[in-house]
Amino acid sequence: MRIQKPLCIFLLIHHGATFCVSIVYNMRIATITRRQKFENDNIQKLHNLLSGTPFAQWRKTENNSFKQNAYGILGSYIYNNKNAYLKVDSAVGRVNSTIIGDNNNLKISHTQTDDILFTGGFGQKIGSHIRLAYSGLFGIPTHRNYILEFSQFGIGHIGLGGQIDCAYNYSKNEHHTLFGAIRYIHFLERTVEVKNPCLITHYAHTCYNLKPGNLTDLFISHQSSWNRLNRFEIGYDATFGFGASICPTITNFGGTATLIRNSFFGAYSRFIPIHEIPSGIIIALSGGFDSKPKLLGNKYFITLWGLWGFTF
Repeated sequence: MRIQKPLCIFLLIHHGATFCVSIVYNMRIATITRRQKFENDNIQKLHNLLSGTPFAQWRKTENNSFKQNAYGILGSYIYNNKNAYLKVDSAVGRVNSTIIGDNNNLKISHTQTDDILFTGGFGQKIGSHIRLAYSGLFGIPTHRNYILEFSQFGIGHIGLGGQIDCAYNYSKNEHHTLFGAIRYIHFLERTVEVKNPCLITHYAHTCYNLKPGNLTDLFISHQSSWNRLNRFEIGYDATFGFGASICPTITNFGGTATLIRNSFFGAYSRFIPIHEIPSGIIIALSGGFDSKPKLLGNKYFITLWGLWGFTF
């Protein structure tokens, strides 16, 4: 089959790191799971939290030339002591990609581990209604980069970044809260190779130096709680990808490496104690689309996930 040249450009230059399926870097999942604190006085002395998050994701490009689905499970550990915390995320999943050609389709699948992401920081209160948190992020790849083979779980590059969160309780009983966050991540350059015999003939070289570029997220959400057991949160996340490049160049295309992604989500969580163990669940759905690039961005993407976690 013949792969459309604009698709190669899109995957390797326009999308950069954001083309890859990564759950540990998913802003909606990461932010919600990081600040889950069950509203129960008995857990204040418990500093550890373990959780498992199964997920499924589907997406398709605007010009219908590429579609992809992924599913797997994310594992998270959080240590929280007073105003400081450390969070470790890792996941395993299967990614199924379909490249729609002129005469037939090429299907590529990989079962891989996601990057290991360490997040740590501290928080502070300003008055009785505002809380701030400052975090650093460090991501470690667990396998080589498969971006040239169009199917990959995890970014596959070392990631360094930071995040600032703000929470504003605007009701006296703290049943209604506004959240905001901004995150920046820079991914380091790495050599990438193409080894799939079905794809190797489509490249002038088998080895390239890839700079995935940078990711910036702007996150806002609203959360309501009732009966000290239930919470519901809705929100929006804007993702900007920029600065990606690959050498040697694959084409003479002169476009800019810019991505703008819009994501919307809703999440319901409930505190469910098991005997004397504080425990809880989350059920969530997110979806959205890419504003840039216009032609080859995601026409839609949908992510469904759930979580069960407990403190000890």
